[in-house]
Amino acid sequence: MVVAAAACLVLSQFGDYRGVEVGQPAYADVAAIAAPPQRAKETPVDAHSYALVAVAAAAAGIALVALLRRRRRLSLLVVLAGIAALAVILLVDMPQGLDEGDAALQYEGAHATLNDGFYAEVAAAGGLILGGLALALHLRPARGPARKRARAGRRRSRSPKRPRLAGSGS
Repeated sequence: MVVAAAACLVLSQFGDYRGVEVGQPAYADVAAIAAPPQRAKETPVDAHSYALVAVAAAAAGIALVALLRRRRRLSLLVVLAGIAALAVILLVDMPQGLDEGDAALQYEGAHATLNDGFYAEVAAAGGLILGGLALALHLRPARGPARKRARAGRRRSRSPKRPRLAGSGS
């Protein structure tokens, strides 16, 4: 799940996350038929470079190591990576995405909108958070009687070797 969410986060970085709709008041009566044209479309990479690509790659790598080595605390780093990605999305992408910029000066009735790429980013960051939590629950140590049986089994397997008998040839 974490690797899939990380892949979605990487892919969301290359789609349009914002645009400025121009002439929006003129399209009010026909909004169900035709949407206003968008100008000044941008990808998340335009807003914060490749930072979230690095976060996604790190989260996927940490999740794989946590799973292979059965380290629960590493899975919590995946949750932190998801929270960091969500912070970048909400603190950098959203304000920049809702800013009309120069398009407001060039076009009458310009209105900035967040496109599907923005919501894909948010969903992918949420997937990293949920995937990290699910991994932490999966890697949780056994409790109660099962844990005691596991310890007892380890003790039995470490029993001392039997001494050899004299004259047994082996």
